[in-house]
Amino acid sequence: MMERVAPELTAPTIQAPPRFASFEAFIEWVDEDVSAEYIAGEVEFMSPVSLPHQDLTVFLTTVLSFFIESQALGKLLIAPFKVKLNDGYGLNQI
Repeated sequence: MMERVAPELTAPTIQAPPRFASFEAFIEWVDEDVSAEYIAGEVEFMSPVSLPHQDLTVFLTTVLSFFIESQALGKLLIAPFKVKLNDGYGLNQI
């Protein structure tokens, strides 16, 4: 008689890049399933967002988009969107 064995459940693993990867290596590694930023040579993983956070994001995006378009100020981009700031653009300038 054969014994039934439940399959082992495992979570998918994500291989983390080196903490001081190059920007190019980060872009090659990161995909739409990974929420991370490359800041000053380090990869920073982002926390998952909550429903209230998403509600606020939608509201602010809507309001800001209408204002920016009505004033012809450019285009509002929201996450997830990859943006690279010029070298030397420090965190104290953001």
